[in-house]
Amino acid sequence: KPRCVRCAVDLDSGRDDGAFHCAQCIKQPPLFNYCVTATSFNPLTGKLINQLKHQGKLSATVPIATNMIEAIKTHYAHNASNIDLVIPVPLHINRLRKRGFNQANEIAKPICKALGLTLNFNLCERQLNNPPQQQSALAARHKNLRGAFIIKPEVKAEIKGKHIAIIDDVVTTGATANAVAKTLLDAGATCCDIWCFSRTPRKH
Repeated sequence: KPRCVRCAVDLDSGRDDGAFHCAQCIKQPPLFNYCVTATSFNPLTGKLINQLKHQGKLSATVPIATNMIEAIKTHYAHNASNIDLVIPVPLHINRLRKRGFNQANEIAKPICKALGLTLNFNLCERQLNNPPQQQSALAARHKNLRGAFIIKPEVKAEIKGKHIAIIDDVVTTGATANAVAKTLLDAGATCCDIWCFSRTPRKH
C-alpha cells in the first residue's frame, strides 16, 4: 500500500489529502523527518511483538530486525551512513526492571551491527512511568508524554549536530516518536528519523 512519506501510515487509512502526505501530516507535521517501517500492523506482526515484549522470546528479534534492515536499506538507497547515532525508545526504570529488557534496544542491536551504525541506549531517559500508550486515546497519549523523556546535561554534547534514528517496535499515533524526537532536537540534534517494525493503520 502507498504510505505517507512522513509518518508512514497507510494512505487509505490516513485520508490522503496530498500527493504523498496524509492529511494529519499536512495539517500538523511531526517533529521527526521520516518514519521507516517494515510492515503494517496485522495479526502476524502483533504476535511477534507480543512474543518479544510479553513472553520474553528474544528470538523474535530475528525476523523483526531482518525485515527492518531491508526497509531501512530501501529507504536510504542501501546507504544509511548519514545516520550518526541510533537510540532505542527508552523504558522507565520500573518497567525495565519488570520486563528485564528494553525490546527496542534488543531490536536495535542486530540492526546497528548489520548497518555498521553506532547504538547508544544511555543518552535518552524516560523519567515518567506513564500508562501503556495502547490504552490511551490520541489526546491522552500526547498529554501522557509531556516531559516524559530527558537528556542529562552532561551527555548533550554527544547529541548536538547529530542525525539520529530512533528505534521502536510499533508506531501507533506517533506520539511517543514525536516526544522522543522533541527531546533530542531540544538537546541539539539536527534531525531525527523513526525506525519501527510495524506501523498501525490510522482509525477513521
